[in-house]
Amino acid sequence: MPDIFISYAHLDNQPFSGEEKGWVTHLVDNLRNLVSRKAGRPEDGQLWIDFRMNGCDEITFEIEQQLDDSYLL
Repeated sequence: MPDIFISYAHLDNQPFSGEEKGWVTHLVDNLRNLVSRKAGRPEDGQLWIDFRMNGCDEITFEIEQQLDDSYLL
Protein backbone atom coordinates (compact mmCIF):
# COMPACT_ATOMS: atom_id res chain seq x y z
CA MET A 1 0.00 0.00 0.00
CA PRO A 2 1.51 3.34 -1.00
CA ASP A 3 1.74 6.23 1.40
CA ILE A 4 1.73 8.80 -1.39
CA PHE A 5 0.04 8.70 -4.80
CA ILE A 6 1.76 11.03 -7.27
CA SER A 7 -0.67 12.63 -9.74
CA TYR A 8 0.80 14.60 -12.63
CA ALA A 9 0.46 15.38 -16.32
CA HIS A 10 2.90 13.41 -18.46
CA LEU A 11 3.45 16.53 -20.54
CA ASP A 12 4.91 18.22 -17.44
CA ASN A 13 7.52 15.47 -17.13
CA GLN A 14 9.24 16.17 -20.44
CA PRO A 15 13.00 16.59 -19.94
CA PHE A 16 14.48 20.04 -20.32
CA SER A 17 17.23 20.53 -22.85
CA GLY A 18 20.28 18.47 -21.89
CA GLU A 19 18.46 16.53 -19.15
CA GLU A 20 17.73 12.80 -19.20
CA LYS A 21 14.67 12.90 -16.93
CA GLY A 22 11.81 15.32 -16.43
CA TRP A 23 11.28 17.27 -13.23
CA VAL A 24 8.46 15.00 -12.01
CA THR A 25 10.77 11.98 -12.21
CA HIS A 26 13.46 13.89 -10.29
CA LEU A 27 10.89 14.90 -7.67
CA VAL A 28 9.69 11.30 -7.25
CA ASP A 29 13.24 9.92 -6.98
CA ASN A 30 14.20 12.45 -4.32
CA LEU A 31 10.88 12.24 -2.47
CA ARG A 32 11.12 8.44 -2.40
CA ASN A 33 14.57 8.67 -0.81
CA LEU A 34 13.42 11.28 1.71
CA VAL A 35 10.30 9.33 2.71
CA SER A 36 12.31 6.12 3.09
CA ARG A 37 14.79 7.84 5.42
CA LYS A 38 12.10 9.60 7.46
CA ALA A 39 9.94 6.49 7.77
CA GLY A 40 12.93 4.24 8.46
CA ARG A 41 11.87 1.90 5.64
CA PRO A 42 14.37 1.20 2.87
CA GLU A 43 11.86 -0.27 0.39
CA ASP A 44 10.51 1.86 -2.43
CA GLY A 45 6.84 0.98 -1.94
CA GLN A 46 5.76 4.16 -0.19
CA LEU A 47 5.20 6.17 -3.38
CA TRP A 48 3.13 5.19 -6.37
CA ILE A 49 3.29 6.84 -9.77
CA ASP A 50 2.11 5.66 -13.16
CA PHE A 51 4.56 6.32 -15.98
CA ARG A 52 2.58 4.30 -18.57
CA MET A 53 -0.78 6.06 -18.74
CA ASN A 54 -1.29 8.67 -21.46
CA GLY A 55 -3.31 11.84 -21.02
CA CYS A 56 -6.52 10.60 -22.65
CA ASP A 57 -6.43 7.05 -21.28
CA GLU A 58 -9.21 5.85 -19.03
CA ILE A 59 -8.32 5.28 -15.40
CA THR A 60 -7.45 1.64 -14.82
CA PHE A 61 -8.46 -0.57 -11.92
CA GLU A 62 -4.83 -0.54 -10.74
CA ILE A 63 -4.82 3.26 -10.55
CA GLU A 64 -8.16 3.32 -8.71
CA GLN A 65 -6.88 0.73 -6.23
CA GLN A 66 -3.60 2.55 -5.61
CA LEU A 67 -5.45 5.83 -5.15
CA ASP A 68 -7.92 4.28 -2.72
CA ASP A 69 -5.07 2.70 -0.70
CA SER A 70 -2.90 5.83 -0.54
CA TYR A 71 -2.67 8.12 2.47
CA LEU A 72 -1.76 11.25 0.44
CA LEU A 73 -2.48 12.48 -3.06
